[in-house]
Amino acid sequence: MNPTVLSKLFTLTICVKLPIQPTYVSRDASVIRKCCPQGESLMSEYSLYLSCQGNSAFASAALPQAIVAQFYRECIEDLEEDIQLQERYGNPCPNEDAMVSFSARTNDTLYVIQNGSLLVIYGGKYYDVYNTYCLDFDRTDGTLVGYVCAAEVTVVADLVQGQLLLLTICLIVAIPALLVTALLYILVPKLRDLHGRALAMNCVNFAIALLLECFFQYRNRGNRMLLDDMALENYAEYFILATFFWLLVNCANNCFHAWYYVPQGKHTKTSDKNKRFAAYAVFAQLLPLLIILQYSTTPSGTPAIKHYLFIPIGVTLGLGFTFLIVTFLGLANLKDKYYYCHEIRQRLVLEGRYEEVCKYEPVCGLKVNKVIYMYKYTVPLFVVMATIWTVMALTYYATYELPIFYDILFGFQGILIFVIFICMPRPYDTIREWFIEQRYCGWMCQAEPAEVPMVASEMVPMKRHIAPMQMMARTCAAEVHSFSAYMAGPVRLKRSKNPFTYLEEI
Repeated sequence: MNPTVLSKLFTLTICVKLPIQPTYVSRDASVIRKCCPQGESLMSEYSLYLSCQGNSAFASAALPQAIVAQFYRECIEDLEEDIQLQERYGNPCPNEDAMVSFSARTNDTLYVIQNGSLLVIYGGKYYDVYNTYCLDFDRTDGTLVGYVCAAEVTVVADLVQGQLLLLTICLIVAIPALLVTALLYILVPKLRDLHGRALAMNCVNFAIALLLECFFQYRNRGNRMLLDDMALENYAEYFILATFFWLLVNCANNCFHAWYYVPQGKHTKTSDKNKRFAAYAVFAQLLPLLIILQYSTTPSGTPAIKHYLFIPIGVTLGLGFTFLIVTFLGLANLKDKYYYCHEIRQRLVLEGRYEEVCKYEPVCGLKVNKVIYMYKYTVPLFVVMATIWTVMALTYYATYELPIFYDILFGFQGILIFVIFICMPRPYDTIREWFIEQRYCGWMCQAEPAEVPMVASEMVPMKRHIAPMQMMARTCAAEVHSFSAYMAGPVRLKRSKNPFTYLEEI
């Protein structure tokens, strides 16, 4: 046999010889194991071992000669040395009712190696060596069949195929879902704020990363540690890292609104918002690129251990969690101010003390609810991403491998992002309202007229008739008196410091 026949089946740049090699033991121990005596072949039904029977045209066919194989980390070489092994027959699994078969019909190649074990190569890419086996010829077409005890068979190759299929299904759904989410948060005016645009960039980066990961997995058939592809995988790692920086941007933006923008009553111009978004984009897209370029390879040019990926992700998650906690405290403070100011101003108006009303500048409930909205939908995204990547980091540092299973989880993460930011009630109603206004969906989106007036904005559950009282931070007493007829609701509101609960409608 040509010495390159086997080695071609496992092609890699570097082949490292394994420290433990199969060796010939003795004439009695190293033997070729047949299922049946000479002149008989195995009668079986599906995987059930029945008995050896004669009357087979292929029962007397000669078994293939053994080879002397040398194993490397990623390849096998036939040394072309002559070796003669004795044949013995018998059932290798007397205590089992079924055996697993391998043959050319299932794209398997069979060899008996120098120690008498059976080498099975699956489709030219993976292999296993079995000690408890027997060889036979199929009674119908004479195909060489290897029967192995079921307890000894591993299903790595089949598992990889199943995982790749599941990965494909997930990504077929996840990638379009992410791109649709990004598109809607760019097109729909009520969603196209800094928070929405940052989320859109997160989705675009994640969709590209998933597409690249799928390409690498199919190219390597689940083996992620090949040297050539570890370098190529840096492209996907860049986009993955960018998603975490955009997540950090959203967390920081929520904190900025809760502690500065809303309490100070700031009114940002569109040009200022665009400048802030440009600064966010430079931070979230260029910094990950610099990290990957600087630290993804060692000085010798070989791929580095993925500290460059997991450490920045850990830092962004730590900072993001801090921002979420600070935002929680900021929202509690804003709610206290809102309730306190409302109650004081309400009492003063009811008592006719209009001169004192202007001393208590109100907190804009619309803006508070906007911050609650952003916070409410950022937290689940943070929890999902943090959980998956924490488990992934622990797995990597324990095994230095990244199984396909995690790419499948990424696919589910993309689907979950679509569910959270598109299918949940408030964003869904906002998008539906925009589709109706643009006449994109016709009768399917039309709803029957409501019997009661609807809230003016789906994004914020505050009614317009209280807006004059909230917006007149610096009105005089006469203006307060003129607006007193519009003061609605009870003197005391039902207080809630829950950051996920919107301010009470009045």
